[in-house]
Amino acid sequence: MEKSDWQYENMPDFLQDRSLGNARIEQFTIFEHDFRAIYRDGLKPGKKYVRLMIDGEIFMSDAPMEKESNYNVIDDAFGDILLAGLGIGLILLPMQKKEEVKSITVVEKNPNVIDIVGGQLPLNDKVEIIHADIFDYEPIRRYDCIYLDIWPDICKDNAGDMSNLIDKYSNFLTDKPDSWCKAWQEDYVMGNMYIREGEGAFDYS
Repeated sequence: MEKSDWQYENMPDFLQDRSLGNARIEQFTIFEHDFRAIYRDGLKPGKKYVRLMIDGEIFMSDAPMEKESNYNVIDDAFGDILLAGLGIGLILLPMQKKEEVKSITVVEKNPNVIDIVGGQLPLNDKVEIIHADIFDYEPIRRYDCIYLDIWPDICKDNAGDMSNLIDKYSNFLTDKPDSWCKAWQEDYVMGNMYIREGEGAFDYS
């Protein structure tokens, strides 16, 4: 199977259309005339996808870019993990299946997302979801892996917050030589790599 698909679940199998407050989960399908979605973003006509909408804007989906940009994160995950942002659970489901992973603490600030997403996912006993804002949250333990995935798109405007969070949470890593603290697409946001204007949670409406 393709690199970006082998470890991921088919999210429409788990997430049905639901709305609560400012959050909505909805399935969607790409058609032959959706040229931007097909040729730029790699979506397949006729295939069902899932997106999380917050205040009417796409916050996350299971588009190929989302999968590809998180491949190494899931591959490197081990031990006790702190995950900022529940999203649609795209990376959470494969992480919880890894034998190397002992626990996953998910910090999600939107209680509506916890309800409509967390309430539908087949989570195992490794996973704990905490309702809190990652900017204010104070861990009571250390973690082997910390992943900050709270931004809907790849934008240099996020660089300051991203840098501050990485600095803060790096202090909560274990002393294992392979422990790590990363943010989603930090190399692009911090200006070390080239990114196309506006790339991120694309509008497939």
